[in-house]
Formats: sequence, structure tokens, C-alpha cells
Amino acid sequence: MSKVVKADFVSMARTGHVLNSRAHAIKKMDLPARHLVEAEETAAGMLSDTSLQCEQLLKEAAETAENLKKEATQKGYHEGHRQGFEQGYAEGRAKAAEETNATLEAVRTLLSNLDASKEKALEEYSHNLLKLSLQIAGKILNTELSEDKGTYVRMFKKAVAEINGEKRITLTVSPHESSFVSMSADYLLSMVKDAEQIEIQVDETAPLGTCQIESENMLLDASADKQLAIISQKILGESHDEATEL
Repeated sequence: MSKVVKADFVSMARTGHVLNSRAHAIKKMDLPARHLVEAEETAAGMLSDTSLQCEQLLKEAAETAENLKKEATQKGYHEGHRQGFEQGYAEGRAKAAEETNATLEAVRTLLSNLDASKEKALEEYSHNLLKLSLQIAGKILNTELSEDKGTYVRMFKKAVAEINGEKRITLTVSPHESSFVSMSADYLLSMVKDAEQIEIQVDETAPLGTCQIESENMLLDASADKQLAIISQKILGESHDEATEL
């Protein structure tokens, strides 16, 4: 039978030295000649001293001015050096911050890619693990069907639990169950509500655990491989949907 029923399941101002020179006026007095000579000599000496003092003061003033110039130059140099250093430091910090941000962004991208790869690998691993588990379950079921005839009976009983009002049913099985089912036909018939007749058919190409139930109004495939396929589709489908939502 090909028809299958599927069940649903983050400014420096420096006060410069101000030199006030005073001129010394010498007044000649009406004195004798000797006294006049002495007075002139005295005046000349005073003028000489004054000249020396002026020269000394001018020299000191020049030295002071030179010192002030050097001091101002040196201060300007240091000020410029300090400003240049501060500017360079600020520029260096800005560049370092830019490079750091770029590095952090690269790390974030790498971690994001790693997380995506990890999730993908985990999804594939989980999917393969589920497939393997279902394959193992199928093998276990086949073993039970081969060694314990009660497994087939329980499978049949669950399949027909919702059937009622059908007078005649046909049960298709594989060669593996044919003898047992034939001998247990009456017992199986008693599990179907309202049924009065059961016909057993053997499909020589059918796999172990085949259990197809047909009546005038319905066709139900409760075979072991079909039930396992429905369970596999539900579990693997849900696993894929959950991974897609992540």
C-alpha cells in the first residue's frame, strides 16, 4: 500500500634699571690762579669719575638687557617645548586611542565569527547526534520485534485504539510476522472495537514490523519504520527550527 497516514509532534616684565644721570655743573669762582688750577683739577677729576660711573652703569645695563634677552629666549624655548610636548602627547594619545578602538573592533569581529562558528558546529553536532540516536533506536526496535512478539502486539493494539465501527479489517504484515500474526488473528481481532472479521495479508517486500491496517473507510500505517520516520522528522525538524531561531 502506498498511501500513508502520518501522525503529528555595551611677559616677563623686568623692572629694568632706570638710570637717572645727573649732570654736574661746575661754576668757576673768582679765586687766585693757584686756587683756580686746583678747582679745575678737582672738576676734571669729578668729571672723570662721573664718566667712569656712567660707563659702568651703561655696561651693567647692557649686561642686564642681554641677560633679560637670554632669559626671555630660554623661557620662550621651554614654553614652546612644553607646548609642543603637550601637543605631541595629545596627538599620540588620540592616535593610540584610534588604534586601540580599531583593534578592539577587530577582536569583537573575530569573537563574533568564532561564536557563529561555534554555534554552527554545535548545531551540526546536535543534529548528527540526534540522527545517530534515532538510528540506534531503530535497531533496538527491530531487535525487540524479532525477539519479543509482544512488541508487535502492543504496537497493533495502540494503532487500533481509535478505530470503531469497522466490521471488516485487513492487516498487512511482512514475512517476519506472518506466522505469529496468523496464529494470533482472533486475539488481534478482539482488540478492534466492533470488528467482526480480520484478514491477514503478507507483503513479501515489506520490512520487519510492518503493520498496515485497512478498512472500507480508512488506511492506517502503524509500521515500525513509519513511526520511527515520523518521530525522526519531528525531532530533527524541531532541532533545525530552534537552531534557525538562534
